[in-house]
Amino acid sequence: MKGLARCAMVVAVAVAGLATGAAARAGEMTPTVVGHGYIWWEGEHAVEHNFGPPDDFMQEGVEGFLSNDDWLAVSRSPAPAGGLTATWRIEVPEGGTYDLWARVGYRPWTGNLWRFNGDEWREARSDHSFWQTVHHARWRPTSWTRFGKVELEAGEHTFQVRFPEGSNAHQGFDCFILAQRPFVPLGRYRPDEDIPAPDEAADSEPAWWPFQPEWHPGEEPALDLSDMNEPVGSRGYVELRDGDLYFEDGTPVRFWGPNVGYHQGRAIYMTHEDADAFADYMARLGVNAVRLHVMHSANSLIDDTRDDTQHFDEDRLDRLDYLAAALFERGIYVNLDLMYHRMFKEGDNIDEELVGTGTRNDYNVNWAAGSAALFHPRAIELNRELYRKFLDRVNPYTGRRWMDEPGMAMLTIQNEQSIFWGTTNIHKGRPRQILNELYTEWLRDRYGSQAYLRQAWQVEGQQSPFSPGEDLDAGIIEVGQVGVQSAPHLRKRGLDQLRFLYHVETEFYSDTIEAMREWGVRCPIITSNWRGAGETTRLVIQASALGEIVDRHYYSGGVMLLDRIGQGTLRAAFDRVAGRAFGVSEWNAGTDGSTSPEVIPLVATMSAFQGWDAMYQFCVTSPTWETWLGGLRIVPAHYALYPVAAMIFRRGDIRPGDLVFERRRDPDTQFSFESDRRGAPLEAMAVGRVQNRYVDEPTDDLLRSDLIERLWDREAGSVTASTGEFEWRYGENWMRLDAERTQGAFGALAGRRITCPDVEVETPNEFCAVIVTSLDGAAITDSERLLVSAVGRSRNLPAPPPDAEGRDRSVPPCFMEPVTGSVLIDTELDTVYALDVNGYRVGQVPARRVGGRLQFQMEGAPQVLYYEVTR
Repeated sequence: MKGLARCAMVVAVAVAGLATGAAARAGEMTPTVVGHGYIWWEGEHAVEHNFGPPDDFMQEGVEGFLSNDDWLAVSRSPAPAGGLTATWRIEVPEGGTYDLWARVGYRPWTGNLWRFNGDEWREARSDHSFWQTVHHARWRPTSWTRFGKVELEAGEHTFQVRFPEGSNAHQGFDCFILAQRPFVPLGRYRPDEDIPAPDEAADSEPAWWPFQPEWHPGEEPALDLSDMNEPVGSRGYVELRDGDLYFEDGTPVRFWGPNVGYHQGRAIYMTHEDADAFADYMARLGVNAVRLHVMHSANSLIDDTRDDTQHFDEDRLDRLDYLAAALFERGIYVNLDLMYHRMFKEGDNIDEELVGTGTRNDYNVNWAAGSAALFHPRAIELNRELYRKFLDRVNPYTGRRWMDEPGMAMLTIQNEQSIFWGTTNIHKGRPRQILNELYTEWLRDRYGSQAYLRQAWQVEGQQSPFSPGEDLDAGIIEVGQVGVQSAPHLRKRGLDQLRFLYHVETEFYSDTIEAMREWGVRCPIITSNWRGAGETTRLVIQASALGEIVDRHYYSGGVMLLDRIGQGTLRAAFDRVAGRAFGVSEWNAGTDGSTSPEVIPLVATMSAFQGWDAMYQFCVTSPTWETWLGGLRIVPAHYALYPVAAMIFRRGDIRPGDLVFERRRDPDTQFSFESDRRGAPLEAMAVGRVQNRYVDEPTDDLLRSDLIERLWDREAGSVTASTGEFEWRYGENWMRLDAERTQGAFGALAGRRITCPDVEVETPNEFCAVIVTSLDGAAITDSERLLVSAVGRSRNLPAPPPDAEGRDRSVPPCFMEPVTGSVLIDTELDTVYALDVNGYRVGQVPARRVGGRLQFQMEGAPQVLYYEVTR
């Protein structure tokens, strides 16, 4: 299949000496590399600069991490009189509009000024987005960032970066690229460069290939699911009906997409160009929702030049508004996360315990400010004022107020917060007094006097439950440790404290939701998404039911999900509440790449089977493809299977299962020391749906033991869905999909012949996903276009040596394992095309008829993740 080989870019070295590592001298041109649609030059090849000699600290550990193993770095604060400036002289062979990208390090967020040819200085702000951050040494990250667009004529040009006098000059410049086509960072490597494979990848047959996405501007890809999205608002607002989400016109809807946040490269404030590229990319993958996360984290949306936190940064607002508008334009909805870790300032006129000071304990202050926002009058006032100020704004790119925005599918009042979250600073100073005063008043309403309170709290044969000086009639009863106080003499007191804290949390959310409805907010509301811990978890979940959507955060830290039912993200099934929509707004599964092909099809299958309404994977770290693994980023094998998720979850190819377990929760067990019990085996969630229901008095749980026993084969280690649309072979680490429009398998498939109703798959790959799905909505046997997704394992490039702590490191890009084997489909279609990572046709694949079915071989060509079956 010669036609499937990746076409190498034509590379011309404009000036010799690029690989020498020597700096260019004043009066010379900067060595550059010109490829198809880009110009690349090294930071260390400045023709002049006054940064000073290389710093040992800045040069530590750069080998294997930086392009050409060197950079131009400076670490001086403040910058001296006259400022610090570096100059490069480059040759532009063809005039036009270019995107300027830079790979910057040490403190990428420092910010600087830049310009071409003596024009006006432009600012690379410290809140620009930073993509593909790697650490070459402790505290020394390096990231790609887009500086901006520039119009250049053919010929010689001068490029400069500058740190003004008095500024913080802490930055290293690894390399720069002027790109006339979409650019996907590959770490230190140029787009045309041959990338050395890891030993295991190089020795395999066929060889693993480096993940190097390449766009073809002007060419329509064969795989483009943007038509799945209708114009935002065309069916009215999103609303809750019968425990699920619908549009106003009665059309049911589910939301699938990623998180875009602040801490992860400050992606939420991506440039307008990146926002358009990101929105296009998401729509093509079948995404119809994005969670805009942590907008106020560490005051990210707040104007940090002021002494208060009551005003927004206008540039960041502009970026956020544009990103949202770009998504809306492509039929993609948003979940707006309103508050997280607000750091109050002295100008806010709030108690000092809730004011950030810029010291290391500010993290606790932030958490405390979040907890205090549930009961502290001034914190509540400030937060609601900020909520309303934001929601009442008109987005200039849509012409609509945020609270009137039909594209806001849901909003979250507070991210990961609860009164049950015990933070030190709510038990100090005035916040402690306020909480104690509220507790005392609540107890007076409940018991009336110290005598009745003593009678209610005293445990026979135990010491007094009161601390010295506590008296309801004459003083204050104090809130103790947040949570359940289980010491024998405090048991009755502890239960009352649970009731009080639950009252505080639910009263806050009820009042806030009521206020938002009075303002005019139309979309479903999420209270918070923190699950809690221990015996308080059940109360946190119940408080969440005050909103229309119960939302959770679940992560999977293990290497594999398929080997045991109900791990990590999937355990969220037991948090669903009857009568409420359900979503997981942060989820991911940690993997080293060896099992990443399981993550998306498994989570999409099980969330569709459980009848969930919204799934947001954590998180975006690049406007298009991420090209390496690690952390909580969305890796290539994840995005590659998003089209499958769109069909399984959004389109509903996997139907909701029968209800097999319902935990009936009554007040006596909710407010008790009884350990929270699940009441059903985890395997039940693969048989059918599971959920909670709140009842007024003790009621037997619903448990379909007959169905569970019939469909769960303990000896074989397998569970069959009540709908018959999948079988989970957890004993052998794989799953088969048997739905009418989506069939195939994923997991440990080597040596197996996977037989589905209309599809048969055989592959020697140790761990992969091979899934056939209809692209036109018809059954596989009747479809006019089918997509075959074939995604294998992946691994990063190793980066020697280990860091000071002895941890192994790795660098982008990752290498992908080719998927080979045979696919047999019951279809009258007769033509098969291989598609590259972006869905472009790269060649026709031989196919033949076998017993009336279409058969073709997956040959594992570089950059091929899909096959299109058509006429």
